[in-house]
Amino acid sequence: MKTVCRVLGVARSHVHEVHHRSHDWQDARKDRTPKGDAQLLAEIRQHIAELPSYGYRRACALVNRQRAAQGEARVNPKRAYRVGTSNFLRSSVKSVSEKALMQS
Repeated sequence: MKTVCRVLGVARSHVHEVHHRSHDWQDARKDRTPKGDAQLLAEIRQHIAELPSYGYRRACALVNRQRAAQGEARVNPKRAYRVGTSNFLRSSVKSVSEKALMQS
């Protein structure tokens, strides 16, 4: 078995696991779609409406703080970035260093 796994380039532990799975096993990752993007977008927009210069990190932190108070699941910052970018919520406010570079 060791030689066969080495030739095929697979781990013996994986072969053992696959061999001993039950027949009704299904991969839980298959056909997964992110859920609640509309709800997350509404929450982000609510926080960004207060101060438009908030970036996705600050908006995500505020959403997570609000969700923690309500006992809900946290939001991954990467997901907040993806939702914000796909819905054109990127901040157009330039930082101080960007302004200084533009003047010189």
